Amino acid sequence: MITVIFKRNSIFFELKKFFDSEGIDFKRKNNFEEFKKSTNKEGIVLIHIESEKMARTVSIEGKGCLKNMEIICLLDKDYKSFEKTNDHKIIYQPVVFNELLKIIENSIKNLGSNKTNSFQIMNFTYFPSASELFHNNSSITIRLTDLENKLVKFLIKKKMEL
Repeated sequence: MITVIFKRNSIFFELKKFFDSEGIDFKRKNNFEEFKKSTNKEGIVLIHIESEKMARTVSIEGKGCLKNMEIICLLDKDYKSFEKTNDHKIIYQPVVFNELLKIIENSIKNLGSNKTNSFQIMNFTYFPSASELFHNNSSITIRLTDLENKLVKFLIKKKMEL
């Protein structure tokens, strides 16, 4: 499922026509706060970033509630506060719809990968493929060494065998 976060109707209607012609299902949210309140936090999120505030919010939330999602950002311009990571796919406007379609298809394939596999450990979410622990309350990400990652995987495996 693709969640689309757009404020401007003109861009959204163009995307709606495109998604309908390609047979892609999607849900629209008018703003990021509305998205955060929704229960479905899986799949692909396509976000139109049109301000520094929105860029800052997506950068921060990309480490939090968007962690299990493929993130595609549509930018009007290059925002200084937008933290570019490997987890975000960025498209600058004007949009080339063939390029957007390729990015969406790749994101759908990536959703099946083990990136989205995560485990809850007390107040942390553990992402084995990224070797990261994410503290749910304070939004702190802890990078694990290979040895630490193997230890945590081993402990989870043993716990599941019980």
